[in-house]
Amino acid sequence: MNTLDKILRPQKKQLFIFGLLVTPFAIFTVWFVMHVWMFLDSFLKVIYFLSAMALLVTLYIDSRCKFKLSKYVLIGVGLFTFYLLLTMNSEGYLVRKSEERGKELAYKIEKYKEEKGKYPEDISLSYFNNTPKWSFAGTRYFYEKSFDENLQPTYYITYAAFHGYWGSYKYGREKWHYYD
Repeated sequence: MNTLDKILRPQKKQLFIFGLLVTPFAIFTVWFVMHVWMFLDSFLKVIYFLSAMALLVTLYIDSRCKFKLSKYVLIGVGLFTFYLLLTMNSEGYLVRKSEERGKELAYKIEKYKEEKGKYPEDISLSYFNNTPKWSFAGTRYFYEKSFDENLQPTYYITYAAFHGYWGSYKYGREKWHYYD
């Protein structure tokens, strides 16, 4: 069996290797889809429509030429769907863990204020080296200094959550606030 024959008529070994190679792309696509703002449903419809078209074309080619290309499409769509369902089911967990990490960062900022007498200019200081700067959603925390209604210095921590929402937290609050 030559190389082209192995590609056009894959066996279990070739399909397994293909699955391993496609997995990072499927995970990145799912991550991207989960952060697409306002277009999630449309984006998924386009992905599955194109997948259905690719499957029909490969089934037609397989029937005419005795190939087995449709297995590649099925594996790719299957992996994408698997990771999508896995992410959607764990989305609540990821948000809760992101909030916990953000509160850790807020605690460290408050500790800095107690030690230095003022809020830090930036969280990239060496003081914050062992502090989480990335959420479980895979996005970076942003630190912004501001003033409260009594013109006292304060700050907000924000991060890009899922479906185009941003999470915002001010130290002392019980809950995070989400907005789009």
